[in-house]
Amino acid sequence: MMRVLTPEEAAAAIISGVRRNKYEVIAPFMLRIVFMLNRFFPSITRRIMKSRNESVASASPFPEPNGSNTSNNPQNESNFS
Repeated sequence: MMRVLTPEEAAAAIISGVRRNKYEVIAPFMLRIVFMLNRFFPSITRRIMKSRNESVASASPFPEPNGSNTSNNPQNESNFS
């Protein structure tokens, strides 16, 4: 999985790119590999990215409700009209 840049890392990459008069700044390095792969093998890259997105989407960071009644929760959006 690609790591997420901190704001400081992103800013440093952008400043470095501006100083070197770059048209594009692609960071982190792993993303450069994805861009190059897509340039030469777009269908393979599309398949890889689709499978990665599906695996991320299926891994929910929030646990399912354990059967408790959540309809009485005032923060439940379905209760707002």
